[in-house]
Amino acid sequence: MQPPSPPPPPGWYPSPERPGHLQFWNGSAWTSDLHSTAIPQPAAVAPPAGAPVSAWAAGLAAAVPLVTVLLAVAGGAYGPTAASALGVITTTTVIVFAGLDVSALRRAGRVGPGFMLWILTMWLYFIPRVFVVRTGWSVALSLAGLISGLLTLGFIGQIQTFQP
Repeated sequence: MQPPSPPPPPGWYPSPERPGHLQFWNGSAWTSDLHSTAIPQPAAVAPPAGAPVSAWAAGLAAAVPLVTVLLAVAGGAYGPTAASALGVITTTTVIVFAGLDVSALRRAGRVGPGFMLWILTMWLYFIPRVFVVRTGWSVALSLAGLISGLLTLGFIGQIQTFQP
């Protein structure tokens, strides 16, 4: 016959009377001290601050409007009607591609949902983008987008008043 095993040492153990709780064993008896064993869920893990962000949409938001206007000028499109049409085309293009860029920035954990409102500022969208992305290529791209926007607006103004 084997001798009885010694009782477990003092400590927190699963409660024999309260499932889902820990109860303190003092070495000879259970105490009235209880703790829930519920484990808190970890917070959602965001990508690291330096997570890479694809910049293709921002590049298109910067380049397509300027290219559109330059092609219109080369094709001889002048006057208020041409300027209005180009304004609609360039505005739509910037909003669509900047929206895709913001979606990529959100997936990378770089911006919150409110950042989408910057799209409504058209080419000024590229200014806060510089501060969000902060990498050499994206900063250059954002500045190019701002310059492209200013040039596009200038060309549209010239197209509207030019009389061939």
